[in-house]
Amino acid sequence: MVQRRKCLIFCHSTTLYCFVVPAVTKKDFLGFIDVFQQNLTLNLRYEGIEPSSINKLVENYQKVIFSRTTSRSILGSMNDYSRMFKYYAESEGVVNCNIFAINKKMNSSPMSALKYSNGSREMKQLLIV
Repeated sequence: MVQRRKCLIFCHSTTLYCFVVPAVTKKDFLGFIDVFQQNLTLNLRYEGIEPSSINKLVENYQKVIFSRTTSRSILGSMNDYSRMFKYYAESEGVVNCNIFAINKKMNSSPMSALKYSNGSREMKQLLIV
């Protein structure tokens, strides 16, 4: 919850690339996989990643399984991203903020779990291979 709005945060376990979907509704939860795929695509486009690479990645996420992570490192990184989002969205508000710019800014932050690389750089390297 940020400013009394429900938000979703997604984080790739290998690259720690993350994005927030702000102000989600019950309808969004019912179409959870579509919300994930659409927002992943839009955020990667905003990062400047080639559409063919994005399509290949999204095809891998046709089947989604929900589970808890046992990685404290990933949970810690997600908590860091969550705090960053609250800070960045504070001035503009959750509903009116430029979510793509905020997500890009969060993914450009060095993360100790990545040996001070960042989620954006790691995701781009993953997609090149």
